[in-house]
Amino acid sequence: MTIEGPPVCFVGIGSPHGDDVAGWRVAERLRQRQLAGWEVHSAATPIDLLDWVSPDRPLWVADACRGENETGNWQVWQWPCERLDVIWGGGTHDFSLPGVLTLAHRLGRLPIDVRLWGIWGSEFAAGQGAGDHLPAVVDQVVDDIVQTWCRAGEVPDVLPKNMPGGGHA
Repeated sequence: MTIEGPPVCFVGIGSPHGDDVAGWRVAERLRQRQLAGWEVHSAATPIDLLDWVSPDRPLWVADACRGENETGNWQVWQWPCERLDVIWGGGTHDFSLPGVLTLAHRLGRLPIDVRLWGIWGSEFAAGQGAGDHLPAVVDQVVDDIVQTWCRAGEVPDVLPKNMPGGGHA
């Protein structure tokens, strides 16, 4: 069965440090799905997405984030969203994700459809492995991204998703 939807530029942001590998793992899984019209990239820092973003196709991003939500949950936002400065204020990256998206907008390169999948993590120190929860969460995020793509044009839900069952927290 072939899955159809609009072309998408997807960027998984991450590092090899603990749960920060989440964005890279989502990108790996999306590459394995070979979705028609998709460009899937892995980035070590949000500023890298400026190499791929274009105003003529949606930009979807996955990255690990810290916050008040429990490890093992994930959430999706539609850009712009004021709260993202608190969640993605820099972390392990040189230039924050909200800062890069703001810059892309000012350069006239940001598309209308920008969605961010944040995977809540707790361990980000160098030398640490990813948490045991991460494979299941990555599977859920990938499934949600593909389902969202198949329902092109819908505004995403902005409530946290629970790890088991994908319901709302």
